[in-house]
Amino acid sequence: MDLSMEIDEDEDINKLKKRKATKANRSKIDDAVVVASSGKRNIKRIILSVTKPSYTLKRGSGRDMRSLRWEHRNKLRYLLRQLIRRQNWDEASGVLSVLLKGTHRENSLSTNRTKYWTTLALLEHMGSAKTKTRKIHHLYEIWMKKNFAITKNRRWLKGRFDVQLEFLLYCLSQGDSDGAYQAVISFLQETDFTSDPIANLVAGLAFSHLWYNSIKKEMQLQDSLEPSTSIQSGMSGIDHSNGQCVVEVEDSDSAFERDSNTSIRIGKTIDGNRVVPMEVDYNVKKEMQYEELHLNSLESDQIDDSSQFPHTGNKRYGSIFYAHDLENFLMPLKFPSTKELGDFISFQKRIHTDHYKAAVKHLRGALHSTPPAFEALLPLIQMLLFGDQVKEAIEEVESVVQISDATLPFRLKASLQEHFSNEDATKLCACFEETLKKDPTCSHSISKLISFHHDGFYNTENLVEMIALHLDATYADCHIWREFASCFLRLSQCDEDRMSSCVGEGKDSSRKHSKNTPDMFKDNTSRKNWRIRCRWWLTRHFTQTILASEVSSGNVELLACKAASGCHLYGSEFAYVVKACTYLKKEKSREISILKMHVENAIGIYVA
Repeated sequence: MDLSMEIDEDEDINKLKKRKATKANRSKIDDAVVVASSGKRNIKRIILSVTKPSYTLKRGSGRDMRSLRWEHRNKLRYLLRQLIRRQNWDEASGVLSVLLKGTHRENSLSTNRTKYWTTLALLEHMGSAKTKTRKIHHLYEIWMKKNFAITKNRRWLKGRFDVQLEFLLYCLSQGDSDGAYQAVISFLQETDFTSDPIANLVAGLAFSHLWYNSIKKEMQLQDSLEPSTSIQSGMSGIDHSNGQCVVEVEDSDSAFERDSNTSIRIGKTIDGNRVVPMEVDYNVKKEMQYEELHLNSLESDQIDDSSQFPHTGNKRYGSIFYAHDLENFLMPLKFPSTKELGDFISFQKRIHTDHYKAAVKHLRGALHSTPPAFEALLPLIQMLLFGDQVKEAIEEVESVVQISDATLPFRLKASLQEHFSNEDATKLCACFEETLKKDPTCSHSISKLISFHHDGFYNTENLVEMIALHLDATYADCHIWREFASCFLRLSQCDEDRMSSCVGEGKDSSRKHSKNTPDMFKDNTSRKNWRIRCRWWLTRHFTQTILASEVSSGNVELLACKAASGCHLYGSEFAYVVKACTYLKKEKSREISILKMHVENAIGIYVA
């Protein structure tokens, strides 16, 4: 038994040895075949390099076998970028010519962009305007055909719509409405167009531009800022590098002093510079206005189709027919003034053209795409307001506020609710507070809060905090510093009034000039935060260099307002305050009397 087992084991061992020997022989044979085939390839390469020199450029030479053609193309691209950066157009045209000849079969969107963009830059610096425009159109056509051939079987490539978008924007910038219309119609026929947010955004802006050009002469529309500018002055700018929306709004220094006929001021009378509340219910007055609007619409013969505009009778959202003093970023166009409701609705019927509907459709598609293009929000709100679709505009803003932390949606929400919604003043103040916390540099929001404070809807303590937040981020004008100092003065006077009422008339004279810290600065957390802020502002707003600059500029009003605020922050013996008083006395400025009043009632938060 043992002998048979040993024989079986010997046989198994022999079989394993044979298998290993077979594998080793096979690997040797394969190596020999590989060596032979590589030797044949090397011989073939040598023969091709001798008989066909261009083969060396394609395959390269040496041990690394790097392609010389690839290296030469990279060097040409680098040289082209350097020449364009230095604006050496003559040399750049020669390099571009060589590069175009050597890369006519290139299938990369990015490298093609470099070549065609450089060609466009060269065309901008040569030829007459008419010839240049024709050549640029022709170049864009070649570029788009080239990109179509590259992306024909690769629909997933990112940026395949970029050339069409650039050509469309070029036509709009040149005022070529016909070319823009043909471009956008051709663009809409592209596959997967609706899923591209930027494509929808540009298409929406294009249709809004076409809409404006089609009705501006008929309806005598004008821009809110400049009569000669187009609708794009009110539209948002698009920065393709970071995808951010850029909005600039001009704020007047006296924006918070104007009498705006909004829901906040309805039901008040103006007595000199003081706003006196009247005993009128806001909701009742609003309902009366809209009921009158509805009755007039029934009696007018020109508004049989008023059901197309149901929002004009909505008791919550209202209509632009009743809105006045809309900000320029909300309503960048001036409509023909009319006091007749029938004329207004007839005007609205002419506004709702096919271009208008297409603009709203594509801007809305861009805003609700995945991911959303938030740059479409402002032009969409503007177009909806042009068409008196106030309810839809507020709903769009509300939907964006839920998913975005940007400042613009909150600012739009606050402005729309102020003009069109019958929300109470407390909620409106909360909206502007939230906007200011998102963007402390927003002068529009701080001006609105100051206006609400003057109307009695916003308390002094909250306004002090909001102005301080604004001053943390900006170097404000004199009216902000004046309001800041006035708030401290009111706080100190209110504190003295409470003290006098508590101690009685007999002890009032002994406490008349006592400097007591207001309650809002007595909390440990608040006092610590304000002391840190005051320490920071010593190097931000109240340095000796800034004082010398303000004195040399002769801005007496700003100097007095800052000194008045400084005495409440640092006390009446603060160096900035003392030097400002000395300068104002020397100049015999009328601001010195106001500054003395603040010095006498100075709080001195930092030294308290």
